[in-house]
Amino acid sequence: MKKISYFIFSSLFSVLVLLAAFSVKPTCAFFWYQPELPKTLRK
Repeated sequence: MKKISYFIFSSLFSVLVLLAAFSVKPTCAFFWYQPELPKTLRK
């Protein structure tokens, strides 16, 4: 029973971590993608 509960909890937390990571930047397809700033916004 302990092995099953550890598996369920670890799987649940893994899914929650992945959901949190993807919800941080929902508009970007990749984590490292940064669009270039227009020249008018640069200083």
